[in-house]
Amino acid sequence: MAADSLFSLNSFRKKFELVFKNAHRYNQPGTLVVQFADALKVEFEKQMAALLEKVKEERKEKEKKQQKKEGKKNATTTTAAAAAAYAKAATAKGEGSGGGGDGGEDVGSPKKKKRRKRR
Repeated sequence: MAADSLFSLNSFRKKFELVFKNAHRYNQPGTLVVQFADALKVEFEKQMAALLEKVKEERKEKEKKQQKKEGKKNATTTTAAAAAAYAKAATAKGEGSGGGGDGGEDVGSPKKKKRRKRR
């Protein structure tokens, strides 16, 4: 459901409750209109409670998925940062493809090794 679904449901509830109030305000006690309004209000309250619970559960699920997604994103960022730090350290030691060294094999990333083998 939409983010403002709880607001929309509460707005709907208030409008529907106005119907019940008007049934009592404009009809005599004990008439069929008042009896039906009372019966309808009881059922309406049950259904609204169930619907609000469902909305809350959906919101919790959405939050869990978002947290899980953010956790994966943070893990990916951490892995990328670690790889960058490793590459920087390797370059600082002269092990990378910085042009220096003894002309031996490049100790850079595995992708570079694959590229060099293909050429």
